Amino acid sequence: MGLEIVSEENAPQTPGCGRIYQFLDYMRNERRFSEHTLFNYEHALNTFARWAERCSGFDGKWDKLKLNVFRAFVIACQNGEVYGKTDEKALSRKTVKLWMTALHSFYKFLRLKKIIKVSPMTGLILPKLPKRLPKFLTEKQALALMAMPEEALKKSLISPEEAARDEAVLTLLYGAGLRIGELCTLRRENVDLESGLIKVLGKGKKERVVPAGKTAMTALKNFYKSIPAAGEYVFAGTLGNPIEPGQIRERLRRYLKLANLPMDITPHKLRHSCATHMLDNGADIRIVQEQLGHASLSTTQIYTHVTLARLKNVHKKAHPRA
Repeated sequence: MGLEIVSEENAPQTPGCGRIYQFLDYMRNERRFSEHTLFNYEHALNTFARWAERCSGFDGKWDKLKLNVFRAFVIACQNGEVYGKTDEKALSRKTVKLWMTALHSFYKFLRLKKIIKVSPMTGLILPKLPKRLPKFLTEKQALALMAMPEEALKKSLISPEEAARDEAVLTLLYGAGLRIGELCTLRRENVDLESGLIKVLGKGKKERVVPAGKTAMTALKNFYKSIPAAGEYVFAGTLGNPIEPGQIRERLRRYLKLANLPMDITPHKLRHSCATHMLDNGADIRIVQEQLGHASLSTTQIYTHVTLARLKNVHKKAHPRA
């Protein structure tokens, strides 16, 4: 199932919810944030409002909150005391970071609209996230995964149409480094089968044109031949709408199991694999940045740490004086 569209009408009433939905409408219509991000922000803001009502008497006046309330909320998240349940678990530092980012963005909006003058969150210090290197497949593993739809077809596990579609999905996720949302909403008119270029609508509704490679284009051509009619989207659901991300994840898990590959590999980790393998094979980091659609080069640089870590490991194993 997809995420429910954020709207004030179908939302539970929480203190200050009017401002929350003004903010979410702004982020959707003017900042062009994805529904996935809006869903997460809505949950974070409503959760905070309900916690603040219960624990500090919050009455919906966002400008009256003090810094100590936000500090107490961070502590409550870390101690598993957000929802007031006895069996609650502590939230991960990543979740706490996401929720506080939502609150910071919310207060930035209130200042922009001159609803408040100063954010009460100014000066809040959050625990640092541990730096984790992206997980990815080796080139050999990636190639094995790409071959799985054909293998499943040989074993009569799927139909020829499913095999053609799934091969196109996998080769675009890995070959072009697409985000799963970009893949699901990819339109036929934005794919040039001859040049191998595709126009992608990324985060913040920013467009970029990237190469997908001959293998992906061949897979797409075969997929197009296997389906009876052309719709608006490359990968469409039964009603012609974009295919659901959950369907892509479910198919990927099937092929990971068939290939005996790690089951924690996700579509986003195929994107990690794309970036890592490009850098391993000599691609300039700025080219990789453009391919992935990163706004900041620092986001792409994490993959240089991956390749350097692998280089150090190989050196340690192979060099007699390492």
